[in-house]
Order: sequence, then structure tokens, then C-alpha cells
Amino acid sequence: MIGLPYWNFLKNSLFVTLSSVTASMLIALLAAIAVARFRFRLRTSYLIMLLIVQMLPQQAMVIALFLDFRSIGLLDNLAGLILVYTAFSLR
Repeated sequence: MIGLPYWNFLKNSLFVTLSSVTASMLIALLAAIAVARFRFRLRTSYLIMLLIVQMLPQQAMVIALFLDFRSIGLLDNLAGLILVYTAFSLR
């Protein structure tokens, strides 16, 4: 028989997944509209920087994120997990 902690874990996982996917979609949509529609100074430099950042491994961000999240108290927190998943999906 599946116990109560399983359902709590499933509920938390669904909440984190849906929240991070929604936040990622919203932020990516707004960024894509801004880059596609508006002509701004340093647009080409921004796009080249974006390509360079895509080449870096995600593991390079882990230590910096851990130190930042520890300092603002987001370790062992669902909001911190949502922010990490959103940052990794937008990277």
C-alpha cells in the first residue's frame, strides 16, 4: 500500500514542475517578443552573449546558486527549487 508521504511528495513534485514550467514559458515568451520585435542598441552583442552562455555547462552555476540561496534562506524550500528549475530551463 502506498503511504501518505508518497502523495505529499507527488503533490510537491507536481507543484514545482507546473510552477517552473509556467514561469519559464512566461519569461521566455516575453524575452522572445522583446528580441524579435524591438530594435535596440547592442542587440547583436546580446544575442552573441546568449549563444556563448548556452555553451557553458549547467554545473558551472551550481556553486554560485548554492551560495546565493544559502545567503537568502532558500535552501530546503519549494520556492528555491522552482527558481533553480526555472533558471536551468532558461539558461
